[in-house]
Amino acid sequence: MHFSRTGRWREVVWGLLASVMFALAFSYPILTKISGLGLDHDWDLTMEMHWAPFYTITHFHQFPFWDPYKCGGLPLLGNPQSRILTPFLFLHLLFGPLIGMHLEIIGHLAIGFGGAYFLARVVNIGKLGALSCGATFAGSSWYYIHMAPGHSVFLCIMYVPWAVAFFWLGWRERKLIFAAPTGLIATLIFFEGGIYQTTHLALVLAVLAVALAVQYRSWFPLSLLTIAGIFAVAFSAPKFLPTVHFLGLNPRSVDAFEVNSLSMFVQELFSRNQFFSRDSMGGFWGFWELGAYIDPFFGAMAILAMVFRFRSALPWSITTLVLLALAAGNHGTYSPWVLIHSLPIISGEHAPTRILMLLTIVVGVLAGLGVDLLCSLKKPWLTAAVAIMILLAMVDCWMVSSYNLRYMLAGGNPTPYEPTPVFQQYYERNDNRMFMLAISNHGAVNCYESAYSWGRNAHGANEDGYRGEQYLVGSGTLGLARWTPNRLDYDIDARARATLIINQNYDSDWKIVQGTGEVFKSNGLLAVRVPAGKQRLELRYSSPSFVTGCFIFLLGIGAAISIHFAERKSPSASVESPESSRDSGADQSATPSVESTEAPESQVENAQADKPNGSQDQDLG
Repeated sequence: MHFSRTGRWREVVWGLLASVMFALAFSYPILTKISGLGLDHDWDLTMEMHWAPFYTITHFHQFPFWDPYKCGGLPLLGNPQSRILTPFLFLHLLFGPLIGMHLEIIGHLAIGFGGAYFLARVVNIGKLGALSCGATFAGSSWYYIHMAPGHSVFLCIMYVPWAVAFFWLGWRERKLIFAAPTGLIATLIFFEGGIYQTTHLALVLAVLAVALAVQYRSWFPLSLLTIAGIFAVAFSAPKFLPTVHFLGLNPRSVDAFEVNSLSMFVQELFSRNQFFSRDSMGGFWGFWELGAYIDPFFGAMAILAMVFRFRSALPWSITTLVLLALAAGNHGTYSPWVLIHSLPIISGEHAPTRILMLLTIVVGVLAGLGVDLLCSLKKPWLTAAVAIMILLAMVDCWMVSSYNLRYMLAGGNPTPYEPTPVFQQYYERNDNRMFMLAISNHGAVNCYESAYSWGRNAHGANEDGYRGEQYLVGSGTLGLARWTPNRLDYDIDARARATLIINQNYDSDWKIVQGTGEVFKSNGLLAVRVPAGKQRLELRYSSPSFVTGCFIFLLGIGAAISIHFAERKSPSASVESPESSRDSGADQSATPSVESTEAPESQVENAQADKPNGSQDQDLG
């Protein structure tokens, strides 16, 4: 983007305002009931997962390493779906997890619209085209039909356009330093529980990098992708290493059995019936796993770009086709989804239609290119007609998608449990009552957690065989001195060697920090062999892998600083793709005009043909 500093900041301000207005308009169902509680579907799981760190920090003043309130006790930071290491945690601490969660939905919506707009501008798309890109992505139904049943881990997809934009900037400017923000945004996605979203972003960037490398005969996109991946691993280490520890306790692999047909694609992408619990057309999952609405106008603009701006659209067109092939699922041994499903991490993922969420940002870029093509004809009546069609398409997306958010508040009057002054495990036949049990100081031994499958070890206080939250096997006395999520203190007077049994799951990160004994696993529970005698025994749960991860994170920061200074000393090596070269010096972003100044594709290609052989490729490296 080539425009003055004043014009740039003016557009930034207007872009922020547009993003906020878009988010408020599309989240209207929750604005009037910002403190409303809904626990249907996965909202119970979501609220418990956000309440546990909130309560651990505000009440016990501890970092939320361990969650005793679910499944008999699980690692909290290491849970792949945990969302602790995010700036939005401060909203939860300020307003509580309920209002904080609703504010997050609005905030991420603004981030997604603004990111898609920014991506389009980085690709040298005009302002009208950038608005189309933002609306195609943030107005698609996938966001709203996932929020309705409580899939908070999909909020982080709204960061994807920013990661793609910085990757494209790195390619355009031939600067490796842009790999650092690309990796940092991928890390933020992972920190917010986005396992699927992180791997799908990697797929999108990989396809774009290969397409650019082949199209321009340059190794640089692949080098940029590799370094961005290294930064992502380094920056994500504070959670990645605890997650590896967690998955080591509970490995997961699923079959790649889902199939998505052509008729299903038509309904998922273009049907105006995007109700989150509508008929799934024979699909294994509910429609909330399928829908990703694209307004017909935006779809038509994308096709227009693929045909008439072939060279500019080629990387995005290839990415679109690859994502569609992956989302098609299992159509045989050599189906793309089956082939990549054997890769680490992806082998534990299901629902290939989730890839359609990222398809909408790629289609958004193509739609922006198509809008630019029409605006480049320099006919005021056509530009006005395009602007009106974009507005109508936004209204259509609003009507099709946003109403799903009202169903977030369903099931909002659950029966509370009698609070207990001291924490107790409790058995509830309904595994969708974890949040209500947690806020009454109970742990739900019968739980729903997709990352947990090693069986039920703890006993509820209302079950036969319950002997307390701690008991001594052997002769002696035992008293609870202190109970917190991460720290357990006991006064023990053992007449002979004895065993302390704690009614929580065993994890090797529980360590003795005071007293004498040996921590071990007893029938899946945390246990300590203690010698004869009287002592204060203190157990503490910490995460050595988190400390190691923080050190690796700092190394990543140091590497980014080193690359920055190294590239500052080297000559500028800006790379101009065809669309950026013809836009160079002609962008009107500093003026009120919304028209693109790009020449028609045919003129550009004729101009390229007049160049000496190999001149363009030489410029592109």
